[in-house]
Amino acid sequence: MEIKILYLGMLAEKSGVSSEVIRVDDGTSVGQLKTILEDKYRGILSVPVKIAVNQKIAHPDDVLAHGQEVALLPPYAGG
Repeated sequence: MEIKILYLGMLAEKSGVSSEVIRVDDGTSVGQLKTILEDKYRGILSVPVKIAVNQKIAHPDDVLAHGQEVALLPPYAGG
């Protein structure tokens, strides 16, 4: 299945792309996706990130579905 990944802030700099569509196996969880992305872009998840699936914060055991949009949200500062 295919899912769209959005890399925000410093994560876009680390990956070299702001978004991409990747193929993963059916039944891939958010936690497994993190491992896949860390293998592809070594060190990209060296900072704590939140992951949103279709604009809602996801949990590591949530299973992804074809066509979903996954955003990697880096830590941010501001006020």
